[in-house]
Amino acid sequence: TSFFDKLVRQRVATKELPAETDALSCWLRDQTWYLFAWRLDPTVRGCLTVLDAMHERFRDLEEGYERLTASDAPISFQILPLQKFDLSDDLYIKMNARGKPLTSLEVFKAQLQRFIGEDLGEESCPHKSELSWQRYVSERFDREWTDLLWHHRDSAGRIDRQFMRLIRVAALMDCVEGEPTGHSLEEQIELLFSQDQPKLATYAQAGCMRRSFVERLVALLDLFAAAPGGEPVYLDSSGYWDETAGLREILRADGRGLGGVTLPTWAKIYAWCAFALAHSTSLAQQDTRELFHDWMRVVTNLVNNTPIDRTERLVSALQAIHQRVPDTQNGTFLDLVGGGAFDQGFNREQLREERLKAQLILKTPTEWRPLLENAETHRYFCGDVQFLLRFCGVWKAWRQSDDVGWSTEDDASFRREFSTWLDRAVAAFPRSGGGLLAQPDFLWERALLATGDYLLPYRSNRSLLVNEERIDGWKRLLRADTRAPNPKARRKVFQRVLEQIDPEDVQGSLANIVNSGASGDPNSLWWRRPLVGDPDLIEYCKHRRMLRFEHGTVYLLRGLRRSGYHVDLRTWWPYRVLTAPVESKELLPFRKIEHGEVYGSVDISTCLLKGKKGLKLTIQSAGTKMRLRLRATKYELALSSEWEQDGKHHVRTVAFEDVTKVIEQLAADLRLA
Repeated sequence: TSFFDKLVRQRVATKELPAETDALSCWLRDQTWYLFAWRLDPTVRGCLTVLDAMHERFRDLEEGYERLTASDAPISFQILPLQKFDLSDDLYIKMNARGKPLTSLEVFKAQLQRFIGEDLGEESCPHKSELSWQRYVSERFDREWTDLLWHHRDSAGRIDRQFMRLIRVAALMDCVEGEPTGHSLEEQIELLFSQDQPKLATYAQAGCMRRSFVERLVALLDLFAAAPGGEPVYLDSSGYWDETAGLREILRADGRGLGGVTLPTWAKIYAWCAFALAHSTSLAQQDTRELFHDWMRVVTNLVNNTPIDRTERLVSALQAIHQRVPDTQNGTFLDLVGGGAFDQGFNREQLREERLKAQLILKTPTEWRPLLENAETHRYFCGDVQFLLRFCGVWKAWRQSDDVGWSTEDDASFRREFSTWLDRAVAAFPRSGGGLLAQPDFLWERALLATGDYLLPYRSNRSLLVNEERIDGWKRLLRADTRAPNPKARRKVFQRVLEQIDPEDVQGSLANIVNSGASGDPNSLWWRRPLVGDPDLIEYCKHRRMLRFEHGTVYLLRGLRRSGYHVDLRTWWPYRVLTAPVESKELLPFRKIEHGEVYGSVDISTCLLKGKKGLKLTIQSAGTKMRLRLRATKYELALSSEWEQDGKHHVRTVAFEDVTKVIEQLAADLRLA
């Protein structure tokens, strides 16, 4: 240090420097400020060697030194004083060895170790009593924890982001479980996820820089590091929660949601981590594994069927999970669930369902458990099997006394009925293969429409429902969504169709229902019959599958609004029915039929039939009726008395169900004329 201080303070004119290549170091040693003892210092000797090499390379460069020291020099340096960071010496050694700037993880590690040293001092770490907390954390960061994350490195071989994301999981746990701070839990979560890689200051602002956070962080990272391949697997089944996939989702975090992970997934991650840390010393024991399975089964069912779509709802779920982390034996936990231990934070109907299922499993574990878990792990039902419990009669019997104390014979009967309904449901909603409800020609939808009105409201529309897990998906029908009018009656339509399904011949069963025609509520028959009879009407609605009920008619929408392309069912269906007769000349003197899509809510959907000599028939909706407007001067004498004169036209109003028959009769009368 003294050598460099002396060297940079010398003001030497370049003309004073020796011309010989190897004389620069000799010249420096001859200066009055140069200490004789420095000849033994390897750093000083190395510096002198490099200076000689530079002198050899640049000695003939004109005004080279002046150019380097000028204000507009081509080389500049950025200086970051690190004294205020008070970082450890080993960090400087690492930085100097590679010559690269520190990553956010390295800065965080150094700051965290400093915090641990100040807050926990030389206190012995319980994980390894011969080491202090600071030394233990430092060594684990450099060895075991780095080895853990190395299994999950990115394509460039980096692990910093993965480390920071696991650290954030520990911080989230501390916010949920730790002592209250000046922020609400919702505010803490928003702070933790305000940055992709939060700095220590962010954790401090969220109230996490405390002993409990360090303890949870160390315990969590040690738990993961102890697992073979860095992937802890303690559940005997991945049907409810896939531990490997869950960990990878945290580390990759490249999706939508909070920090790249969906809000429901955060709730499940927290539930898994909370249980694993609470039982870390006994996770290898069978009774703990069984308890872990029931814990994740119940929590996953509740989370999957609760709309956790904003931070406020996530907070409610996290708090409910935290309050119920089991620390007792397996049977007692199911007793707690059956007694209503989970009473808030989740969908009310799903809470009731979990109570019933817990009681059923406790009643006859070897019988009800495999039945229920087989249904719950279906990829579409995802734990929501209340519709099966209702269809088989269990739900009604349970609600009468809030108890499952029925006889052994009744219990066996309920299980048989449940199994039968499950077979039908799985046949309609296949577990794999072509996808959910993969029936040709919309047989499933048409069978439902033949039985009754099952459509559910979606914004200003009514939805034919979709296969995806969305707000307009089939699960709304299975749950009897209370936001829909007459929800139980609509689910009853589903039940009546499901009851007629032969699991060995689903397509044939549905075809029989469709071929029998529409029945049921007469008020909806007029629009259900066309949809049942013509699958292309449903096909027109594309993937959004929306209908709009307005002004006494039904609009088939290409998208979600009438401002986009759409057609009026009252005119589109006659067009579909009459196209073939017109083209085969069975409807002469009408020789051509036209119908265009309408774009916007102002234009009127029209079906038009044309013939020779100005013959034209316009078909439009008129409230709940159909208005026919005919221009046919030559054929006036052939028109019946139902047609009224309106200038050069004749008009007639008919019921929608009769429109095609009236037109066919009109064509016959015109041919006779």
